Amino acid sequence: MKALLVIFFCILFHQSFAQQTYSISIGKKTKSELLQKIKPNWLVQEGQMSLEKYYSYFNPYYFNSDTLVDFIYEGPGGGESDIVSIWINTGLGFENIISSAGCIEKIEKKFPYSPTEIHFIQYGCCADPHNFYQIWTYINYEIIEGIEYNFLDATEIPKDFNYKFSIRVKNTPYKLRATPEIINDNLHSDYDQGNVIAEYSQGDIGHVLDSKKDDTGRQWYFVLMENPLSEEGYHSYNSLRNRKWLGWMSGRYVEIINNSR
Repeated sequence: MKALLVIFFCILFHQSFAQQTYSISIGKKTKSELLQKIKPNWLVQEGQMSLEKYYSYFNPYYFNSDTLVDFIYEGPGGGESDIVSIWINTGLGFENIISSAGCIEKIEKKFPYSPTEIHFIQYGCCADPHNFYQIWTYINYEIIEGIEYNFLDATEIPKDFNYKFSIRVKNTPYKLRATPEIINDNLHSDYDQGNVIAEYSQGDIGHVLDSKKDDTGRQWYFVLMENPLSEEGYHSYNSLRNRKWLGWMSGRYVEIINNSR
C-alpha cells in the first residue's frame, strides 16, 4: 500500500511539475544529441526501459546565465519512488550535481536573476509514513538543500502556499492534525487518534502557510511548527521530535503575532 501511495503522489506531483513554465523549448533532434552525452541508467542498460522512454523523463532548463542547455531528470530509478537528478551542461559534457529519490512539486524564480528554487518532496521508504518537504536552491553549480519540513502520510498539503504570518498557541494541549477537520475515529494505521499528528503547548509558535474553513465555519491554518514536540506529544516517533512539522491547526485558540500582509 505504501508503494502505491508513493507512486500515486509522485505521479500527482510530476503532473503538477510538468505544468510549470520552467522547461525551455528545444527540438527533438537537439535534445537527443545532447542526451547522448549522458550515460543511461541501469534500467536502460539492462533492457528494462527503452532509450526513447528514458529520454522522455529529461526536461531542458537553463540553470546558468550561459546558453548551454541543462537537464532535470524526474523518472524511474528502479525503486518504489521516482528519482530526481539535475544535470549541468559544462560545455564538454554533463555533470550530475544531485540525485535523490523523490518528486518535484514546482520550480520557480522569484525574479529574473534570482536563484532557481526547486520544491522537492521525499516520501518514506518501505512503509515508513515519515516524509519531508524541502526547498533546493541552485547557486554557482551547486544545489543547496534547505531545512526539511516533515509531515506524515495522509497529510493534506495545499497546492500553493507561502508564508503569511505567525501564530502563538494559547492552549495546552493543542493538536496538529493531518487534515483541516476534527477526526477522532481511525484515519490511518500510523495515527493513534483520528487525524492527530501531535500535541503542542501554550506558547508554541507556528508559521501559517495557507488557510481554509471547514463546513462548520471553523478557520484552519496550514502551519510549519517551530517548536519541538514533547515526549508525549508525538506518538510513535519521539526520535524525530526536534524536527519542524507541517500540519493543520485550528485557529480557535491561537493568536496572530506577526502579520506580513
